[in-house]
Amino acid sequence: MQTILLALQEQCTTSTQHADPEHTEFVDREVERRASLPPSDALPPITTSEVKEAIDSLQPRKAPGSDGIRNRALKLLPAQLITMLATILNAAMTNCIFPAAWREADVIGIHKPGKPKNETASYRPISLLPAIGKLYERLLRKRLWDFVSANKILIDEQFGFRARHSCVHQVHRLTEHILLGLNRRKPIPTGALFFDIAKAFDKVWHNGLIYKLYNMGVPDRLVLIIRDYLSNRSFRYRVEGTRSRPRHVTAGVPQGSALSPLLFSLYINDIPRSPETHLALFADDTAIYYSCRKKALLHRRLQTAATTMGQWFRKWRIDINPTKSTAVLFKRGRPPNTTLSIPLPTRRVNTPAPAVRPITMYDQPIPWAPKVKYLGVTLDSRMTFRPHIKTVRDRAAFILGRLYPMICRRSKMSLRNKVTLYKTCIRPVMTYASVVFAHAARIHLKSFQIIQSRFCRIAVGAPWFVRNVDLHDDLDLESISIIHTEYTSYLLLSYIYYLAGRQTVLPIKLPTTVILITCVHTHIVIPCIHVVIVSAIRDLTDIGIVKGALYSSVGAPTMWLSITLSDSDAAAAVVAFNYVASLVAIPLSLFILCGHPSKPETKVLVTVVSAVAPYAIGVYHAKRHGSTKRSATEARAYALVLLYVECCQYFDNAGGVMKVFDLFAIILLVFTCLLTSTTACWAYARCGLIDGEHSRTIALCSMSKSIEFASWRSQCAISGASMMLAALPARALVLAVISDGERASSPAPE
Repeated sequence: MQTILLALQEQCTTSTQHADPEHTEFVDREVERRASLPPSDALPPITTSEVKEAIDSLQPRKAPGSDGIRNRALKLLPAQLITMLATILNAAMTNCIFPAAWREADVIGIHKPGKPKNETASYRPISLLPAIGKLYERLLRKRLWDFVSANKILIDEQFGFRARHSCVHQVHRLTEHILLGLNRRKPIPTGALFFDIAKAFDKVWHNGLIYKLYNMGVPDRLVLIIRDYLSNRSFRYRVEGTRSRPRHVTAGVPQGSALSPLLFSLYINDIPRSPETHLALFADDTAIYYSCRKKALLHRRLQTAATTMGQWFRKWRIDINPTKSTAVLFKRGRPPNTTLSIPLPTRRVNTPAPAVRPITMYDQPIPWAPKVKYLGVTLDSRMTFRPHIKTVRDRAAFILGRLYPMICRRSKMSLRNKVTLYKTCIRPVMTYASVVFAHAARIHLKSFQIIQSRFCRIAVGAPWFVRNVDLHDDLDLESISIIHTEYTSYLLLSYIYYLAGRQTVLPIKLPTTVILITCVHTHIVIPCIHVVIVSAIRDLTDIGIVKGALYSSVGAPTMWLSITLSDSDAAAAVVAFNYVASLVAIPLSLFILCGHPSKPETKVLVTVVSAVAPYAIGVYHAKRHGSTKRSATEARAYALVLLYVECCQYFDNAGGVMKVFDLFAIILLVFTCLLTSTTACWAYARCGLIDGEHSRTIALCSMSKSIEFASWRSQCAISGASMMLAALPARALVLAVISDGERASSPAPE
């Protein structure tokens, strides 16, 4: 314990490194002179309602300080005691004192994960202050802040501990300046210096702070209270209920105090600023940056700013380590050669970029680096944010692994609590400062969506054939991706419907017999065929795989595929009526398979936007300018592109969890279903119900879609087994045979 006490006491000692003795002596003498004068102004008295409001704002579960009084006890004080407390606080403020009993803190050590327990640096000191003392600090801070805000003392570059200012705002301000230069036609590089200030809060020079408060015009009485608040402070180290002897503190602002952040902001408020360079401050996190195409000028500006900053640090006894500070040159192209050398006079082909001269402070170089971590965001020299996304992704995956026993399927925790745990512990790690790196490449941002999809599958124990989109809907989670990959095929889908409308010959003939047979075949005959097939192969594979393929085949009739591959003018009318019939048949099928129907609002809306509206525009264009026929090659190209996009989406949704045996089972099931459905259509033609051309149209229009564009939400865990069907050779083969037969039977143009 003695070693810990010595380390803590040394940590809270004023810095003597690079100090200016003459300036130190002058400040000490001036503070003593000003403090000896009687206060010339008065502070507004503390009211009972103000004390009551401050007590109500206290957190009841905070640990008590050396007085042993908990915040919960203060909240139970009656009105008479609150009035007495207000009188005591007014007396202390009138006499310009901060009682000594409230200046003693209890310090406990929290072990840092992964650090050896026998080392002093492995423990993080936590200061516990007396409850009534913290209440007094809140009231003093309110009066100090009212003066600071009324006189607009804080500089605009300081974003720390201010309302409506955050770390994200400061990082965004910095990155916006850098990207404005890099995104120009002729990119402008930006050089930045990030300073490492050691123990900034613990080494604040007390007399220096009081001297600055006097110069700012802070009321004398308030300055005297703050001076007494900082003087003769002490702490006791507490381990398992045992307290050490008190140790005195000669520097720094108290940890855990409501007044300390504002005092520190005022202490560094006169940090030197230059019209040529820009300054970014968040408490003690300091950065200076400057943009220029000429490296020599950029180096000169940054070196001047670093020299001026070093003199200011030395003057006010602030420790800074140049070797731990970082310099970064943000530019496009190859990263610069950051060796400590003079720039090359010329640049030859296949040689490294010209070296960047080092920036020095206290005759020590500030090293150039390809990246830097500023306020929790890793900024690389090319502003791609790849290192930041990788670091955050690894951190989120680590937390997800640690929480696996609580969120897995075997956990007794409800899904609602699992989602709450995810939103509290994992998602904030990935979305912190997302406005800063939202423009990064989608291939990098996709890794965040993979983590979220992995959580969804772990939480519900979903099999491979359940779509990630459905899991997000069921868990009420928004996608992290800016544009979901499933929606990228909407544009091509809408264009296909537009072209189908343009080739429509008006007036459209409605073959009643074909429409009726298509609806009966799709929603009655095919389900019966599937029942027979399922009964035959259910003993060969997992029933979940069988139900999934059955659900997908029955629940989603083809829309775009039949129009793309069919030359029949009746294809659009057949698809439209078949779709309307599916609004009744699909909920009924879902009720039989899952036990309850689904709501069709989403599917109806998406169909109107992506199919009906483009087709209507195409028909209107055909009516005004005449219909235009597409070539067979063009139609096949559209179908292949859509199948390829859907194939990529399905493999992505499967997440690598599909087994080879399941794939062969689906191939067998789908191929059998397609073959029997096509055979049934051939039988209709042989029986004289329809002709051969219409039988092929029915076969195309009744096939299940290879993808469900924002289709019915899965109300059970059997949906989506045909997500991989777009990639199956059996499906492509049957489609090609049917379309070839239809085109071959079409009459040749005269």
